Amino acid sequence: MNVSSLAHIGLHVTNMEESLRFYEECLGLQKIFELKHDNGDDWLVYLKVCDYQFIELFYGAKQKRVIFWPVEGQELTPEQDEIIAHEICTHFCLEVKDIFEMAKRIKEFGYKIVVLEPAKGKDNNYECFTQDPDGNLIELMQYTEDALQLKDYPVK
Repeated sequence: MNVSSLAHIGLHVTNMEESLRFYEECLGLQKIFELKHDNGDDWLVYLKVCDYQFIELFYGAKQKRVIFWPVEGQELTPEQDEIIAHEICTHFCLEVKDIFEMAKRIKEFGYKIVVLEPAKGKDNNYECFTQDPDGNLIELMQYTEDALQLKDYPVK
């Protein structure tokens, strides 16, 4: 028996309204349901990425991530580089159809493209990075025909 898919990731957020603005309005994900604790308190919001893949946003984070990635042209300090090298989870990646349009949209919503502007990476895909309102690093990737990840699959 093998794993068939990545079903969801879960993120604690400090401000659900701000996070929903980012994930729903800016990135275009769809809120499909909310759950509450048995006592009626808010618990989580489920967002659809694509069929059978979701992001869970949990209420109640006490603080944002402290790593704020530099915008292109800025260098990491040795201390920042050391912190990043020991992160348990560095980022997650979302596939997009047009990375240049998505980067433009992110900026129009007042968020930043960090680390690098859209560019072709060593795996032959276009990529760039942003951060959600809580500082979680998100890679955006547009597959190309010569993508290393898709060498055994047809390009969508």
